[in-house]
Formats: sequence, structure tokens, C-alpha cells
Amino acid sequence: MLSLSEILSDEVFCRGVVETSPIGILVTDAMGIVYFFSPAAERTFGYASVDVIGKPIDLLTDGSFRFREQSRVRDSQFEGCGICLETEYELSAKRKDGSLFPAEMKLCALQSSHGRMFLVYMTDATAKRQAKLDEMNRASLERLALIGQMSGGIAHEIRTPLSIIRNDIYFLQSQADQLGPEANEALHEINDTLGKAIRTVTELLDFAREPVSRPTVIKFAVILASALRSYPLPAGITLVVDKSVDNLTVHADAEQIERILINLLRNAVQAMNEQGKIEVRAREEQSHVLIDIHDSGPGIDIDNRHRVFDPLFTTKATGVGLGLAISQRYAERNHGELSVVETYGSGACFRLTLPRSPTPTKHMHDE
Repeated sequence: MLSLSEILSDEVFCRGVVETSPIGILVTDAMGIVYFFSPAAERTFGYASVDVIGKPIDLLTDGSFRFREQSRVRDSQFEGCGICLETEYELSAKRKDGSLFPAEMKLCALQSSHGRMFLVYMTDATAKRQAKLDEMNRASLERLALIGQMSGGIAHEIRTPLSIIRNDIYFLQSQADQLGPEANEALHEINDTLGKAIRTVTELLDFAREPVSRPTVIKFAVILASALRSYPLPAGITLVVDKSVDNLTVHADAEQIERILINLLRNAVQAMNEQGKIEVRAREEQSHVLIDIHDSGPGIDIDNRHRVFDPLFTTKATGVGLGLAISQRYAERNHGELSVVETYGSGACFRLTLPRSPTPTKHMHDE
């Protein structure tokens, strides 16, 4: 029976192990110059070995990872060791065609007759990252489904006592001349707070149930006017409605579109701390109408733009983060879309896309 030392002394065998490995293997010196580039590495990066050998390993990254710096740190930590396998790094690797992909790299410091060398293992982590994202998404969906079931039941239970409280407030407000100024101020604060609670309960109910759309042909200006009656803007907000909005007609559920507009207006007002300008512009594009609601607030952080429609995501001190998620669902149920538009100045801009109705009919709602 052969001993391990005899097997490892077989150069042909050792080279075959390295060259047939499904993991990309490189050998570099302490400066990061590549001396060996395995067939698996060629398949991963799209380079032939002759294109890489003799060049810095940094050629294979996006530039954010400095091999020489990392190898120097690791080498000094393990001075005198014959071999040390490092914890894998996560980095952005670059193929020959310039495309980037997530990769995992392990460094193994080896002492050789030529000095310190490094054995580098490189693997494409795209599938692993995607599997992790899929698992996170599945967990999120399961969590949201459970929250939806719970919130629907809880909201139904809470709505009734809230309605009773609001009726009692209306009664007390009708007796305002018999109450002192402090009592009337307290009633006003209670009513405002109650309104926020009822809005939260309504959002929970809307999130828990699947919306059913009943589209009609209606002027968009009519829906906007109704939204402004339901949610009057504070005195510090200037509303500018472009003339392009006046004659637009849409085929949509007016109540659901009104809810979208109220959510967008409320978010804009809160983002501007009730001081600023909101612009409403629109244009027709083939079979759809594009309505932009642009505020003069601080805008949306670039890291949050892809999350603003996620249920339960919010940057506010209060609120449950369902308003935009529900609004997007309403837009989709009306064969439209709600999205964030890139702005090249201050503020945030949301775009509501809806099916247009270019030919008004006698059934079209008007003011």
C-alpha cells in the first residue's frame, strides 16, 4: 500500500488533482503575480491561462480588493507557519468581458523553496447568493402572510371601539360652547390622534384583503379634487397642478386611485414637514397616462429606493409602512404601475401609470 508521502510526491498526480478541481485555483507570489491559472478558473473568468499568468491577480477583481495588502497582513500573522488556510473573503470579481459577479476567495499561504507563495481558491458565489435571497424572500412572504392574517382580525376588533370613540367626540364637539378652551383643545388632539389610529387600522385591513377593482371612465382631475377634499393640504404647502392634467381621462377604480393620491400627498407633506411645494404633472404615452407627483422635500435615499414599496418598510418615527405597498397593489389591480422616478434636483417624485381612455363616453364621471 502506498503511503501518503509517496502519493503526494507524484507530480503528475498532484497536477491532475489541481487541474481537474471544479474550483478555480490560482498560485501567486507574495506580490500577487499569477503563476498558475487552473482550467476551472479559465471557465469562471473567461480568460485563457496565458492571458493571466505573469499579471497581478487584481486583474480579476473590480479593484476594491487589494491582494498585496491582504496577503501581507495574513502572512505577518502566520509567520513561521508552513501552511494556513484563511477564512474566505467575499468580493466582486470581474470576467474578461468586464461583467462583475459575486465571488468567494480563500488564501492559503505556503512556504516553498522560492519563498512565500499563495494558493488561491476562487468560486463564483452567484448561485449561493441567489439561494440565500430566495430563502430570505420565502421567509419574508411567510411572515407577511401571517401578519396579514393577524392584522385583519385585530383591525376588525379595533375598528368598532374606534368608531364609537369618534361618535362620542362628535357629540362632545357639538357641545363646544359649554366646554372650556382647554377641553376643546383636548378634544381636538384626541380627534387627530384617533384619525391616525383609524388610518392605521384601515391600512391593515386593506393589506389583509385582496382588492377588487371596479374601473370606470373618469377624468383624473375629478379623482385628484376628491383626494384633496378628503385630505386638505396644510397651509404651508403650495400645490401646482399642470394644465396637462385638466383633460386626462383614465379607465380605473376612482376610489382606489384616490387612496393612492392621498397616500402620496400625505407622504410628501410629511417629508417636507408641512412646508414646501407639490407639483402634479402628466402626459399621455400610447395607451397609458403617466402622472408625476413631485415634492420639494429631501428626497429618497438611494439605498432605500428599491425598498419604499416593501410592506412594513418605513423611515418615519410613526406608521406601519403599508401605505406605499397598498398603493402599488392598487395601481397593479388597475393595470397600472406606481414607481419612483429619478430626480436631478431636490425632492422625491412618484409616477402613477394608468390605462387612459382617450375617447370620453356619456358614462364618464365629471365634476
